Amino acid sequence: MESDHNFFTGFSENISEGGLFVATHQLQDIGTDLVLEFSVPDRATPIRATCRVRWVRLYRESSDAPPGMGVEFIDLDGHDAADISRFVTRRAPLFWD
Repeated sequence: MESDHNFFTGFSENISEGGLFVATHQLQDIGTDLVLEFSVPDRATPIRATCRVRWVRLYRESSDAPPGMGVEFIDLDGHDAADISRFVTRRAPLFWD
């Protein structure tokens, strides 16, 4: 992740066509724009997208949920969007009965 002044690392989780969750302790303020670079399977090059922080989850010792940020894709190339959509529709569901 990059902001205007910093470079950060994190793990991406729970990707959708509209955005993703970045598990990190280096939280940014809601409304902050970031540039994310990430990979999806079956694609040789990483996707680079401008995103906006929509919500944050703080670290809580009593919770198993990781701290991090939900980000929305705000500038995504059409080919990148298609590759994300293809990945999202082919992956196994996160929850099932």
